[in-house]
Amino acid sequence: SSITNKNVHLPTDTAEVFEQFKSQFTNPNDCCVAPLPGYSPCLAHLAKTIEVININAITETFESRCLRFITHRIRQLLDHEDWPPKGKIKQIATYVYKVLADNPDDPPRFPPSVTDEALIAMDEILMNTSLGPTPINHQTLAEKIDVYTSILWDMLEEMETNNDRSAAIVDLQEVQDKVDIG
Repeated sequence: SSITNKNVHLPTDTAEVFEQFKSQFTNPNDCCVAPLPGYSPCLAHLAKTIEVININAITETFESRCLRFITHRIRQLLDHEDWPPKGKIKQIATYVYKVLADNPDDPPRFPPSVTDEALIAMDEILMNTSLGPTPINHQTLAEKIDVYTSILWDMLEEMETNNDRSAAIVDLQEVQDKVDIG
């Protein structure tokens, strides 16, 4: 420390300073950090709190995340000119989610005036998408949090893969500008 420390008033032998500090205690181990009495229940409480936070983070946002994924899939399956208006896409996504969730307390209502292209996209999503064990409600979400977390992860991966593919297509194109280098 004499090389890096330019303050001449600080001791250079830290081991010797620590030994002097330890000698002030009747039991030399008292100077070291050790878990305090009652520390274990605090850790258990903290672990339980973190568990509840994680469960709530999944159960409270599962439906909205699934709706965003289903909306993404609808837009992916339809040509841009065939996209229904924003409110209609939300109705279609909500219907698809409720069919997949299979919750008897919240039956699906078929959205009015759906185009043939949107019906085909709905059928494709219903046949090839699983949201996990059904019925999906707060109780099943909390009981099987690991299953639903992996489902959300798979949805996120698929959306990111699609975004990466879209970005790669843009990157392959030449940059066009209005500069005349002549």
